[in-house]
Amino acid sequence: MNEYLQPLITLASSAAILLVLRQQIKSQQEQINAMKSSMESMKTYMDIFKIDEIKKYVAVMEERAETKGQLAAQKATKELLESDEWKKDFMKPFEEKIEQAIESDQYKRLEELLDAMIDHLAPLPKEEMETLVKERYPLNAGAILQEFEEIQKYDPGFLRAARESFQQSLPEGLKTDEERSRIRP
Repeated sequence: MNEYLQPLITLASSAAILLVLRQQIKSQQEQINAMKSSMESMKTYMDIFKIDEIKKYVAVMEERAETKGQLAAQKATKELLESDEWKKDFMKPFEEKIEQAIESDQYKRLEELLDAMIDHLAPLPKEEMETLVKERYPLNAGAILQEFEEIQKYDPGFLRAARESFQQSLPEGLKTDEERSRIRP
């Protein structure tokens, strides 16, 4: 009986294995068909939207978000720089040096030099004065010219009187016809 039992068990187990394999093949075939169906649905769905248009939209939205972020950062920076607390913190290391400079008469000396320079340059005609300042004082030209603008704005009589006095003191040979006609007898 052993002789028949062994082949029968082998045959039965082979049949069982074939049935299981057949079921797995059938199940995999169904999965493949379902995947094909999903892929076709996905392709149809993707065809509805134009990928390039979506990419452009995404790029525009990213750029918009970046710009919005930059504007927010600029606003925060501006608010920080305008805040009194930040100014105090920023100026704290320099306060002592500024006070020392003011106390050491350095500020008064610089002010005195600027006043002397203005007195010296004020009599010159405006164009000559500007040219001279730009040529001789390139580092301070902006501040000097700004000072002259302030004088012209708040005390124009000072500049006019200084220039008229200068023109009158010029020797006749150095005066232009225009300068001679401007001088009142």
